Amino acid sequence: MKFQNTSTLQSGHEYTLANLFSGDNKIIIPDLQRDYCWGNRAWNKDAEKYTELVSGFLNDLITSYEEDLDKEVLLGLIYGYESPKFHIQLCDGQQRITTLYLILGIVNRKSNGQFQNFLISEAELIEDKEPYLQYAIRESTLYFLSDLVSNYFLKSEKDISFKEIKHASWHFLEYKLDASIGSMLAAIASIEDVFDRLTNFDFVKFGRFLLNDLQMLYYDMGNRTRGEETFVIINTTGEPLSAAENLKPIIIGNITDDFLRKKASDEWEIREEWFWQHKSKDEFTSDEGVNQFFVWYWQLRLLQEKTWKTKVSYSLNPRELFAKKPRIDEESDDNPEIERWAESIKTDTVHHYFCALKTLIEQCKDEVIINVLKTIKNEEITVSWFRNSDLHVILPLIAYLVKFPDAKLFYAFIRRIRKNYFDEKRKRGNFVDWRYIIQIIELSHTEEDVFIFSTTANEATGIKKISNIELSEWYGVDEQNKHVLKKQYQNELEHWEDHIDLMGNLSPIWLANADRENAYTKVKDIYDNFVLLYNCYIEGESENHPMLSNFYRLYRVLLEENVRIGHIPRSSGMKGAWFSWINANDDDYLKYLNNSEFLSLLQLKPDQLVDEIKERIKLLLPKTEWNYIEDNITAEGHLKRWLLLKALQAEKNNLLLHFYDGHGIASYIDCFKNKLNKDLPFSLSNSICGYGIKSGASSGNEVRYAINCWGDQRCFDTLIGDHVSLIEFQGREESPISQEAITTIDSEIQVLLDRFYS
Repeated sequence: MKFQNTSTLQSGHEYTLANLFSGDNKIIIPDLQRDYCWGNRAWNKDAEKYTELVSGFLNDLITSYEEDLDKEVLLGLIYGYESPKFHIQLCDGQQRITTLYLILGIVNRKSNGQFQNFLISEAELIEDKEPYLQYAIRESTLYFLSDLVSNYFLKSEKDISFKEIKHASWHFLEYKLDASIGSMLAAIASIEDVFDRLTNFDFVKFGRFLLNDLQMLYYDMGNRTRGEETFVIINTTGEPLSAAENLKPIIIGNITDDFLRKKASDEWEIREEWFWQHKSKDEFTSDEGVNQFFVWYWQLRLLQEKTWKTKVSYSLNPRELFAKKPRIDEESDDNPEIERWAESIKTDTVHHYFCALKTLIEQCKDEVIINVLKTIKNEEITVSWFRNSDLHVILPLIAYLVKFPDAKLFYAFIRRIRKNYFDEKRKRGNFVDWRYIIQIIELSHTEEDVFIFSTTANEATGIKKISNIELSEWYGVDEQNKHVLKKQYQNELEHWEDHIDLMGNLSPIWLANADRENAYTKVKDIYDNFVLLYNCYIEGESENHPMLSNFYRLYRVLLEENVRIGHIPRSSGMKGAWFSWINANDDDYLKYLNNSEFLSLLQLKPDQLVDEIKERIKLLLPKTEWNYIEDNITAEGHLKRWLLLKALQAEKNNLLLHFYDGHGIASYIDCFKNKLNKDLPFSLSNSICGYGIKSGASSGNEVRYAINCWGDQRCFDTLIGDHVSLIEFQGREESPISQEAITTIDSEIQVLLDRFYS
């Protein structure tokens, strides 16, 4: 059985005031509605004062009119049903429609009757004087609106001012007792007041704007029973329908087949129930989840994150997109993919994407998938996790399961998306925008094709270029090399990919493989060296190779990578360095992955690393640079030399130097403040470095020195050797360190340097 839609207004269509207030139409405010109230003053908790809604509403309309005369303005939905024919009984939208009608009435007065035929038809003006808007809440309201139009809005020879309305012969006593009438008169007063403050305002053009550029979406409730149900929902909660509730009639309203209509309605309920079960802890309804899904849906279908109007971006509005096909803006560089719009508004298409999202969440119960996603954001993997995630993560995952509902390689695809996410976050140059990934998925015939899809090869024939978004190669050298080796060593390579500094991208391994021999044993040696050097920064892992750890960390400081000498933020009076600090979220730290000096180390045998690093340190800090005079030493120079001496002293004693403890090793910019004995010339033997502390504004910044570990050569903030006690050091201001002790320290330093540079 087909549902026969014989309504004057078609459900899901947009209508202007010119459409509503014309022909044989009558817009009825039925007796189930409450009184008109927008004209009344009420307490506004946000403004903390009594306000009415009409003047703000009118001012917004004037602003929209003045900003762009050709701009269409969508004023939301109106709900109703037709009974009898041409009589639209409003279930929601009463306050807006009434206010607009009153505004139009005043505009008609101020434009010498230009819009009379949109207030009342010529036939009605002669016969029953029934205007296009009829208030059937009670008889007094119904008659008043008819009198108001005929005797005030139309401005006849017996014209009266607004102040005279209550004293006019047609203003009956019952009118004074009617709440809706009182609010209408208050609204008219507010409208007149706004208009009176305007200068050189074109009321004719504004009237045309009201009639032709304001649009409302109409949803046909079918009959009074359903209309009453909607009215109860709205007025029981005291709130307008939510975004999700507003969307439902647009998606389902135009389905005329009863079976398909019920199917779509049932699917809607399934989705709402699912989002209710998967809402976040601080949400009380499923609305936000439903709305987020529809935003994702249109982003996927349009290949567009936001909508653009006259070079300004706006969040996608699912309600507008389901109701009306997007337009191509010739002035915009970022237009949506509109060829699929007709398919996109079909309920089967919508539900297919929902099923993909549902499958995604079910798949994310798998422990191996959870482990991968938590490297992106270490929180419980729920719908909320994805709602707060990057579009480059969530949208490709949904699209993949849309294309391959029974995916066998989904775990591999999640790993691929994880790599792409970190490529973008770490600015690695291999990142592919989600809009291109969606196209890659849709152009691929099989799951395997997705992974080996060449964007370069398909750029001319398959991939649609997105304006202002670079198209990178999806199947680049890294993926090509891994594709070959994973055929036999998949578990091993996935383990490599999981390294926190690599996160899927093994490019440093291939770059270090100078001869491009991709034999597994060769690249494994390179990766093992990578891990060995990385572990030099991990305290527990470095204990088996302390000298490598000491000198490699020092080497990185001297290269001024990741350690950033002088890093202490907003400090004054000192320079510092992080000797063993690692942070995979810091772009500066990760620069080492592309550094040729680092990559060349990966080519060596493990037993060659310490000697090679020492030779490089000698080049970075030549012996000749130790022959400085106190006038040309800098905080940076002092810091570098001090760290080398600590590494040499630790080597002498076979000790592992301490690791990053929250502060940087620091030297005062005024190097004389680093002295042990202020009366003797500055030298390395007459100086010390400590840990830079950024204190409060009152106490300033300072370099602090060891107390608990004094004399421990693993610490950076103790002297070279063991020739000054803690008590002597702490009392150096009153009793300077003896020259004899400093001479002894100097002798030990010279022995260390001679041995190192020999």
